[in-house]
Amino acid sequence: MGDGTWLRSRTAILCFEECWPFAEHLALDTSLHSKVSSLAQIASMSKQKDAAGLGALAFAHHEGDRSMLDLVPDAATLRFVSGGLGRPERFLESALTARNSEKRYKIVGAAHQYLRSATWGSDRATILAAGFLASRAEVTECVPAITFTSEFPYWVTFDRHTERGKGVLRDLGLEFRVSYRQLLWTEFYFESAKVNSLFESPWWHAEKKWRLRREGLSLEVAAALWEKMQPILIDRLDSDANELRSRIEPFLDITGLPTGLFD
Repeated sequence: MGDGTWLRSRTAILCFEECWPFAEHLALDTSLHSKVSSLAQIASMSKQKDAAGLGALAFAHHEGDRSMLDLVPDAATLRFVSGGLGRPERFLESALTARNSEKRYKIVGAAHQYLRSATWGSDRATILAAGFLASRAEVTECVPAITFTSEFPYWVTFDRHTERGKGVLRDLGLEFRVSYRQLLWTEFYFESAKVNSLFESPWWHAEKKWRLRREGLSLEVAAALWEKMQPILIDRLDSDANELRSRIEPFLDITGLPTGLFD
């Protein structure tokens, strides 16, 4: 749609959020192909979301929130990454010196290279977290995800990032007397952020517990709430989902990927 700069930055940030070890292979240029092929590869990988979890928690800690400290895997790591947000370039430069393999060096180097792509503080924190994890934690190889054979649930795309999705969630909140924010974050963690193959990601799970707890929800209560709301949401978004499917499916080949983009 003519916004290649935005697509480049979002591709980089999605890499660090969804599968941070893939940053070793991230090579984005001005071409559409480099961005779309990277997104397709990231989508096909088993996810590793600890950089997203650690980054979100570190950003909140940097902003003065301490309510997550009893949930995190390691408070010292959280404080260290939080402190790095005050000097991100220096933080990543120190991470470069701490690497002990070519793979780690490439991941930290990618974090340094794409840091400027992040305009939101939470996105910058995620990239810093990936750099820290690459320099200190075990780097797990990227592997293909389990094949997803069910039909893609097009209704899921109408989530809290869309006006239509937000509108339906607000309507449900009023109808069932449930907090809009409770619905918003429940939908995010139990549907929008759901993946079919996830490596152990303790920082991601800590963020999930923390965010839901801030809205007054335990994991069990949130799961029960979503079990009740999901079929209603699916029904109300049915026409939107069908319209989106009709627009997209003519451009898919038998592999389910856009045709003509990888030639």
